[in-house]
Amino acid sequence: MFAGPNGSGKSTVTQYLKQQPNFPRNYANADEVAQRLDGDAMLQSYEAARMVAAQRLMWVNDRQSFAFETVMSHPSKLIQLQQAKQLGYRIEIYYISTVDPRYNVLRVRNRVLDGGHDVPEDKNCAALPSEPSASAISDRDRHQHCAGR
Repeated sequence: MFAGPNGSGKSTVTQYLKQQPNFPRNYANADEVAQRLDGDAMLQSYEAARMVAAQRLMWVNDRQSFAFETVMSHPSKLIQLQQAKQLGYRIEIYYISTVDPRYNVLRVRNRVLDGGHDVPEDKNCAALPSEPSASAISDRDRHQHCAGR
């Protein structure tokens, strides 16, 4: 799992790691799914999150390895981690952040200028409330600070 606030660099890190031979074949990113949906951006976001949650559940039930990105803003991610752990999954979490939340806001603004999705400032800095609980479940967790630019 790649976790961190919007604009922290999760997609940048995963783009690099996806090139590595041990990266799981199954990968889910709700932002990428939302880009392929039509309609209101907020509705796209919620529908994409629902679709990715269903996909993760399918992979867990099929005992397939997978990776995904999340801001960990909803307790359902923690529940899915607990279920996967009970089924024998090895849980690895990469927490990705910047050294200052203001960088996240700037990076999201730049992403929007490049045609990417927006995130309200108040929502952007409200991610990761489940981080300590997720770390307790994980077999391994890493913290990566990305440059603020």
